[in-house]
Amino acid sequence: MAERAREGLALLLGALGALGAQGCARYTPQPLDVPARAAAFEARRLDDAALGAFIREHADSAGPPEGWDARHLALAALWFDPELDRARAAWQAAQADEIAAGWRPQPGLQAEAGRGTLGDVFESPWVASLAVPLPIELGGKRAARLARARAASAVAGVALREVAWRSVAGVREAALALARARALRAEQREEVAAAEAVVAALGRRVTEGSASSTELARLEQEVREARLALAAREGAVAQARLRLARSVAVLDDARLEALPLDAATGACDRPPAPDSARAAALQARLPLGAALARYAVAEAEVRVEVSRATPDLVLGPGIAYDQGILRWTILFAMPSLVTHRNRGPILAAEARRRAAAAEVDVAQQRVLGEVAAALAACEASARQVSAADSAVAGAERRLALVMAGEARGERGTLEVLAERLQRVRAG
Repeated sequence: MAERAREGLALLLGALGALGAQGCARYTPQPLDVPARAAAFEARRLDDAALGAFIREHADSAGPPEGWDARHLALAALWFDPELDRARAAWQAAQADEIAAGWRPQPGLQAEAGRGTLGDVFESPWVASLAVPLPIELGGKRAARLARARAASAVAGVALREVAWRSVAGVREAALALARARALRAEQREEVAAAEAVVAALGRRVTEGSASSTELARLEQEVREARLALAAREGAVAQARLRLARSVAVLDDARLEALPLDAATGACDRPPAPDSARAAALQARLPLGAALARYAVAEAEVRVEVSRATPDLVLGPGIAYDQGILRWTILFAMPSLVTHRNRGPILAAEARRRAAAAEVDVAQQRVLGEVAAALAACEASARQVSAADSAVAGAERRLALVMAGEARGERGTLEVLAERLQRVRAG
C-alpha cells in the first residue's frame, strides 16, 4: 500500500512539473547599435537602389534615377522618414495588443501535498491533490477588451496616416518653397541684367555728353542694390534646398538643385464651394478622425469597466490522494466579489468619455475654422493674382508702345531698355 501511495504522489508531482515546463519562454536581447544607425543616416542618398525600386513600385512613371519631381521626393520621404517608422511600429504594436485582447483566460494548475499525523489509522499518511482551474469570464469582458483594443488600433492607424500626411505635406511645401525661391532668383537675375543694360546705354550717353552723370550714378546704385538682392535670393535658394533635404530625411544632396519643380503647383485659382469644402474636410481631415478614434477608445473603456462589475467564475476538475483513497474533485470559486459594482472606475471612465466627446467638438470646430480661413485666403490670393496680371499686362503694353516708337525713330534704345527694366520689375 505504501508503494502505491508513493506512485500516486510521484504521478501528481510529475504532472505538475510537466505542465509548469510548458509555460517557459526564452528572452532574446536586441541591443541597439547607435553609431551604426547614425552612420546609416549619413549614408542616405537619393540614388539608393532600394529607394529607386520603392519609387518605381509606387509611382506611375519610371521613377529615378531620371525624371525626379516633387512626387518622387514625397515617396522618398515615406521611405526614409523615421517618424513614419515609429508610427508604423506603434500601429503594429496596437495590432498585436488587439490579438492579445482576444485570448481567453488560460487554465491554471493547483497542487497540494501533505502528511497526516495519524497515519496509523489509515492505509497511508500521505495527502496530495492536483486540480486544473478553468477561469470563466462573465459580463462580456472579452468582447469589451476586444472593442477597446480595436479602438486603440484605429487610433494608431490614424496616427500613422497623419504622420505620412505630414511627411508628404512637408515635402510638398519645401519643394514649393524651393521652386518659388528659384523663380525669385531668376527674376532678380533678369532685373540685374536689365539694369546693367540700362546703365551701359546711359554710360554711353554720358560719354557723348547727352546725359547727366548724376542720373548714371543713381542707376549704378540701383544696380548695386539689385546685385545685393540677388545675393540674398541665392542664400534663400540654398536655405530652401536644405529644408527640402531635411523634409526628405537625407543630408543635403546635389540632386536637389537640378530637380524640375513648379512654383505654381497648388495655386488657388478658384475657391471651391463652401458647403462642399466643409463636407470634404469633415470627412478627410485626420485630426478629426484621430479625435473620433480616441472617443471610441473612451467608449470602450466604459464598456470594460461595466463588464468588470460582474464577477468571474473558476471551475476545474481535479484528483486527490487522501491517505490511501484516490478520488476526483470539482473546483468552484469566485476570485473576486465585486460588492461595490465597480462604480468608481465606471464613473471615472464615463468622465473620460465626456472629455473625449469635448475633444471631438473642438477638433470639428477647428476644422471648420480652418476651412473658412483657407477659403478666405484663396479668394484673397485670386484677387492678388488678378491685380498682378493686370500690372504685368500694363507694363507689357507700355513696352510694346515704346518699342513701336523706337521702330518709327521716335524713341531711343535707352528708353526701350528702361521700359524693359520696368516690365521686369512688374513681375
